[in-house]
Amino acid sequence: MLSNRPDTLDRSLWPVRTRVTLAEQFGASGGPPMLASEITTAAWTTFDGRRGYVLRGAIPQSDWSMLIVSPLAGMFASRFLGIVITLQLALSTLFHFLGKQHGVRESLQMQRRADLQVLADNLEVKATTDPLTGLFNRAKFDLVLRHELIRAERYGTQLALIVYDIDHFKEVNDAHGHQAGDRVLVQLSEIVSCEIRQTDLLVRWGGEEFVVVLPATDGMTACLVADKLGRAIAQATFDLVGTITCSFGVSDFVIGDSVDTLLARTDNALYRAKMNGRNRVEFAPASPNLAPTLELR
Repeated sequence: MLSNRPDTLDRSLWPVRTRVTLAEQFGASGGPPMLASEITTAAWTTFDGRRGYVLRGAIPQSDWSMLIVSPLAGMFASRFLGIVITLQLALSTLFHFLGKQHGVRESLQMQRRADLQVLADNLEVKATTDPLTGLFNRAKFDLVLRHELIRAERYGTQLALIVYDIDHFKEVNDAHGHQAGDRVLVQLSEIVSCEIRQTDLLVRWGGEEFVVVLPATDGMTACLVADKLGRAIAQATFDLVGTITCSFGVSDFVIGDSVDTLLARTDNALYRAKMNGRNRVEFAPASPNLAPTLELR
């Protein structure tokens, strides 16, 4: 062995078992082998009584090998720091991808919730909208009127209802066709929508019949609203038809009213308007002695 340490020159690196002993070839050894066994490439082991890292490499075109021994005390700090840095980089990379994956998952979940909300809103709109006129339908009316009745009962607020339909609408369909009749319904809805408040609810009840829910409105005020609507309708010109008129029934809420009782009174008022000549407003209060009539001619 060649070494820069004189005390190791006459010592073997590891036990050698050959037919010719080292003593016969080089003389007596100066001490025990420095390694317990032969190192072929690299290993953590005990070298001359000290723990270290031994690296062996062959010298080309010779029978010699080169061993590099790094004592543990000299390399531990740098190796430990390297391990720490490697772990930090690995953890940072892992956290980055986990955070990115979590962000993508959160984004997908938020988008999915938004899509579901849009779908639910669209389904609700379809379920509560009249496809011809774009007005709310009877399903929406039932929900809103029940809510308004509860509020009026609880807080003592006023509430009125207007029911109206087109006079002689069957004759319009017979004379001009159902497409012209549908166009009349659409134009009528546009006229009335422009004449009522945003807080009022206009509903297509069915066929040529419509309902207006008027929160915070007493019966007499509702009659004036119906009168204004009737005049606006009578003064309008409808495509292919010309002019039309409507009959109106009005009623207002009294304590103890239900949806059925309020609707029944309003329907009765509309029936009287038709029986009394059409193109008029009839009011049906809880007390029959308080029932005015407004003629729109």
